[in-house]
Amino acid sequence: MNNLSLKLLDNLNDNCIATSLNDLTHNLKFHFCEDKFESSLKFENFAPIFFNNNAGGVVAGGSYNWIKSKHINKSVHEPATIGAFAFIQKNFWDQIDTIFDVGALYGYFSLISKSMFPQATVFSFEMNPISYQALCQNINVNKHLQIPATRCVNIGLSDHTVFQKKVSVHNFMLEENEEGESIIDIVSIDDFCRISGFKPSLIKIDVEGYQAKILPGAMKTIETKKPIIILEFDSKQQLNKFGTTNKLITKPLFDLGYRCYWCKEQRNFNGGFQQLNYNDLSQEHEINSLSIFIP
Repeated sequence: MNNLSLKLLDNLNDNCIATSLNDLTHNLKFHFCEDKFESSLKFENFAPIFFNNNAGGVVAGGSYNWIKSKHINKSVHEPATIGAFAFIQKNFWDQIDTIFDVGALYGYFSLISKSMFPQATVFSFEMNPISYQALCQNINVNKHLQIPATRCVNIGLSDHTVFQKKVSVHNFMLEENEEGESIIDIVSIDDFCRISGFKPSLIKIDVEGYQAKILPGAMKTIETKKPIIILEFDSKQQLNKFGTTNKLITKPLFDLGYRCYWCKEQRNFNGGFQQLNYNDLSQEHEINSLSIFIP
C-alpha cells in the first residue's frame, strides 16, 4: 500500500473500520435472478455477473446447484466476505490493480471482485480440474466485464514449486501423491509472481486449511507488495491436518504490521467484524471464520 493508504488508515481508527465493514455487510443491496440458461447476480452500483446454468463441476453438487443454494430466501454467499470486498472498493479502489482469488471454485468471488474493480486484472486459481472447467464456463459468460473477465489458472498453490506433479484431488483438497490420478503444476505465489510479472494488491484465500502452505510461499510478495488479504480461518480439526493453527498461520502478517479485522459469522448479514491484535487470538478464533488483513 502507498502513502495514501497509510494516511487513510491513520484517519480511520480500528473502531471506524470495523463499523464500516459491519455496515456495508448489513446493508448489502443485490438482486439474484435465475433464467433458463443463466443466473445473474447484481450488487447496487456495480455491473451484473452471470453464471452458466450448464456449467459442470461435482463439488457441492456442481456449479448450478451450488450457486442456486447460496441464494435461497433472498440470501447471498458469505455476506461478510462481500462486505469486505465492498469496504476495500470504497476505500482503496484506485489502488487495486491485480487481484488473486485463491480457491476460486466456480468463480463466485472472482466475478464479484471483477465487477467491483473493473480496472483490475483478476486471476482465478482453482486446483481441482473438474471445478476449473466449470469455472471457465462461468467466466466465459461475462465478456461484458472484459475478455476474458478473469484469467483462470489450474495450478495448485503451495510453499514450493514443482511442475507436472502427480496429485490426488478430492473436492476442496489437494494431496501430493505419486499414485495420484491427476497431474498439475504446484507453484508458490512468489514463483508465480516472478514468472508472470504480476503482483497482487488484493488476495482472497479460501482453501480449507491449505493456506498453511500457501501463505509461506507468498511471503516475499506480501512483504514487498503489501496486498490487502481476505483470509478465511478454518477449524481446529481442519488445521490439525497441517499441524498448525490460525494464530500460527497469521503471525507473519502481524509481524509485518498488518491490522486484522475478524468476523465470527461470515455467512451472516449482521457482520460482527472486530479488530484483533496477535495476542488477542485464542481458542475462540480457531474456528471457520473470516479475517481481513490491511497493511
